[in-house]
This record gives sequence, C-alpha cells and structure tokens, in this order.
Amino acid sequence: MEHGSLTILPNQFDSDFFNIKIGKIEINDEIIGLSGKDISRAVTEGNYAMVSISSTYPIQIEGALPVGELIELEGDFNAAKENLSRFTIRSIIKPIRNEDWDEVSKLLRFASETRFSLDKTFSSKDVLNHKIKMLKHYASFYPELSLGAFIDGELCGLLFCTNSNNKFHFYEVVVNPNKGMSILTVDLFQFALKQSISSGVSLSTLNTKVYRHNPVSLSFFHRIGLRDKQSTFFYHFWQTL
Repeated sequence: MEHGSLTILPNQFDSDFFNIKIGKIEINDEIIGLSGKDISRAVTEGNYAMVSISSTYPIQIEGALPVGELIELEGDFNAAKENLSRFTIRSIIKPIRNEDWDEVSKLLRFASETRFSLDKTFSSKDVLNHKIKMLKHYASFYPELSLGAFIDGELCGLLFCTNSNNKFHFYEVVVNPNKGMSILTVDLFQFALKQSISSGVSLSTLNTKVYRHNPVSLSFFHRIGLRDKQSTFFYHFWQTL
C-alpha cells in the first residue's frame, strides 16, 4: 500500500503467526517529514494492527515505539577462520535433531532481547514460539548449519547459520552462561566454519546482525575481525496506541 511517499508492505510470516495483520515500512534518506498522523492514516487505510518501521537513522514519530538498533557487521571469512582456528573445540557439536527442540526452547531463556521481546504488547510465550518457528524455518533449509553444543549430553549452546551468494551469515547464537559462555561460542563458530568449508561452498564474507544492547556479542564479532557496516533502527507502531 502506498500513501504519498509512504509504502506499507505486508509481513505475511509475522501476520500468520501472531494472527493479526502486520506490515512494515522502510524509511531512508529519501523519506523526510513523516509524521505519526501519516503513518496512522496509512495503517488505518490498510487495516493493519501493527506496523514495524525500520529506518537508516533515528526518528522521532509520535506513536512509534523504539524497539532496538540492529547493527550489521561484516568481515573476511578466511581471517575469521584463522582467528578461531587457534582454539581447540572442547564440546560435542552436532546438528539439531527433531527430538532436541524441547531443549532448544528451554535454552532460549538465555537469548538476548529482540524487538519483539522489547515490545511488551506481545506475550513472552508468543515471542518464544515465534523465535522457535523462525529457527525451525532456517533449520529446514540449512540443517547442517543448525548446530547444538553438548556437554555431558546436555544441550548448552545453539548456532543457526546460512551460506549463500558467497556470504556466510550467523543468524542466531545462544549459549548457557553457566556452562562456559566463551568456550561454547568459539566451539560453535569454529565448527560451523569448518562445516561450510567441507561442504565445498565458496565463501568470502562473514555477516551477522546484532542489537546495540548486546555488547557481549558485538565484542565477540569484533574480536574475530567483523566490523560495523550499518545500523537499522526499529520501531513498532500500533494502531491502538
């Protein structure tokens, strides 16, 4: 739906999951002077319950709830592999199986906050189930890169990745901080890079996205050679607000 310079695109995945009509708006330098009334009018005309707004710069719009700054990072694949190869893998790493998903759900209590969990309009149960559905979606396409780290048979860490178009993307990493956070993280990433190399896929770039409020993850990716590429600022606009 287009409203002047404003375009609302449907978000079918989230709409189907939350059972409400959700749209998305992408704001860049070409869109200026946008107001809460503009968005509200377009949302009403499109019959949206909520619209996720992403912007290349911070915005202040009445009714738009800030829900995080997502930083994209990129680096050289071989340089990161060399940085990680200095360490010995100490946990058992293997692909997530169907019977592991209950344990995956429990481990996700250690996951960092996302724009959905920061928006308290959504219940914590719905946010968790939405995350699990997303992870299962990625695992269905990249089962060999949907990995668990096990210590004494207990699932203590998760890593979900993709590789395409010469780029290796880290989608989600979660580890139990009580089981050796740094060790598990390094184990998972090192194993994932080895898996990708052994599959014969040619890769030159590592890529990930991390929220600004997650300094531990940002620090880790900086240490293995990834650098900030760009930021996206997210806001949720509810028609009822």
